[in-house]
Amino acid sequence: MSAPSPREVPDAPVAGYVEVITADEVAALLRMTPAWVYAETRRNRIPHMRLGRYFRYRRSAIEAWMSDLEETVDAPAPIRLRQA
Repeated sequence: MSAPSPREVPDAPVAGYVEVITADEVAALLRMTPAWVYAETRRNRIPHMRLGRYFRYRRSAIEAWMSDLEETVDAPAPIRLRQA
């Protein structure tokens, strides 16, 4: 059984199918530049995997990371009381 050609990869997620995207696609998803995505990747701030010299990203991991960022930003700041 050979690997599917790019045209055979399904558009919609299928059970067991993990969508792997490039830095350019992550940049488009986040409305950022690819340079920003690469810089954040090198700082280990974006979930990624390394395939040789290339970085790739699981769409589901990027979406979960974005949700986590939203939750931490939206969380109320703790109230700090001054000590007399």
